Amino acid sequence: MSTPQIRVLGPIGVSVDGVRMDLSKRRHREIIAILVALRGRAIPTADLAEELWDGMPPNGAVGAIRSFVGELRRILEPHRKPRTLASVLVTVADGYALRLDANAVDAWRFETALAGAVGAAPTMLIHICPLPSRSGTEAHTRNFPSVPGRSRRRRG
Repeated sequence: MSTPQIRVLGPIGVSVDGVRMDLSKRRHREIIAILVALRGRAIPTADLAEELWDGMPPNGAVGAIRSFVGELRRILEPHRKPRTLASVLVTVADGYALRLDANAVDAWRFETALAGAVGAAPTMLIHICPLPSRSGTEAHTRNFPSVPGRSRRRRG
């Protein structure tokens, strides 16, 4: 079994055994982005529905999420036998989480490299916001500390 590689810096994508997998559904890409942003922590299904449908999940949202997760599991673990437990996109209580090594996700590798460069913990450096915020760009710029010793002046 090989570990899937996930790309979120740029177009969201997945490859398994060096083969790019088809993430043709927007919801697949959104779920991957949300789970990557949580860096292994679980998200309850109700919270995932709130994120996917911008605070207004329709009736049947939980069923739709279960279908999307089942499809994603087949994409992430194409060699997994039917009716066996998933090891990458796992069920945790009433929700889901990614269980991947830090090297399997480009954003996590970037965080680790950046942390090594500035001497901080990886989870304190980057806050990925995979979906546009309701308040504009504020969410995309918060939690980005300045790099010590770097000037904020623009070079002209």
